[in-house]
Amino acid sequence: MSENKTIRINNLPVPTWNHLKINDAEYETMASKEELFDQLKKIAVKPENQLPVVHDEVIEEATEGLDFEFTINTDSTIILRLLNKCEEKSDDSKKDIIVKINANIKEGLTLNLSIVNLTKGARIYVTSDALCNENSALRMTTISLGSSKAYFEGKAELKGDNSMFDSYTAYILNSGQFLDMNYVADHKGKNTEAEIVSSGVLNKGTEKVSRQTVNFISGCAGSKGAESEEVLLLDDDVISKSAPLILCTEEDVEGEHGASIGQPDIDVIFYLKSRGIAIEKIYEMLSFAKIEAALSRIDHEETSEMVRNYLGINN
Repeated sequence: MSENKTIRINNLPVPTWNHLKINDAEYETMASKEELFDQLKKIAVKPENQLPVVHDEVIEEATEGLDFEFTINTDSTIILRLLNKCEEKSDDSKKDIIVKINANIKEGLTLNLSIVNLTKGARIYVTSDALCNENSALRMTTISLGSSKAYFEGKAELKGDNSMFDSYTAYILNSGQFLDMNYVADHKGKNTEAEIVSSGVLNKGTEKVSRQTVNFISGCAGSKGAESEEVLLLDDDVISKSAPLILCTEEDVEGEHGASIGQPDIDVIFYLKSRGIAIEKIYEMLSFAKIEAALSRIDHEETSEMVRNYLGINN
């Protein structure tokens, strides 16, 4: 009988002082990382011009996954939704889903890639790599609401001049959920741009690890990179860990980082309570606002309706 082994995923490009143990994430599995990916069902995606390609991955087996490979020959929109087989009754706490994405975005084109996690309890691991050629762009939006444990990784190689990576992640964690994120922008071409943003809410007993890296590589003169994080802490027993990195071997670049991590603004709370709104409802409103910002980026009504139903916003 095979025994579980621990592999390392979501690795930072370079290790930092590891007191918080966030240079990478530990992932228990019965396979090596290579074997894990080799087992995935391979899918070739052929996006159509201006039309969203929507793929629903429904958890049915104990372990399953998909390996997406696509070359973008036209401006494209791809929406990947991770769902339960039985939304209300299924216990998926022992089930895994793994998604591997590789994208080659040709010169002058834009890929809008959205990943929406609406599972109830399964462990999720989504890793994506994109090659951005000259004047091309990856606009990536991630929403994570479900899963006992969720791991997300997004890497963009900005190889071509004037290429761009725009990543936005929104999440709400409840009841002991764990979220681990790792986003990396490798600036190689001249005048490349990257913006990496995460915005979320931690409720009782939850934990979040966020890694954001802007890597200015020699030869990427004129490039700009920014990373920012907003975390709303709604309970005392939550854990928020962050590793913002700006790496640089090129002089003519601009990099910046900003973070806002803490409890809701007391003046906002006082104002809303003075209007007769209960504190629980205020927390809901503040949480939903972060998800709505992500949905506005996806701009797909069916997906927005699905997310709002999951959160009970339409009830």
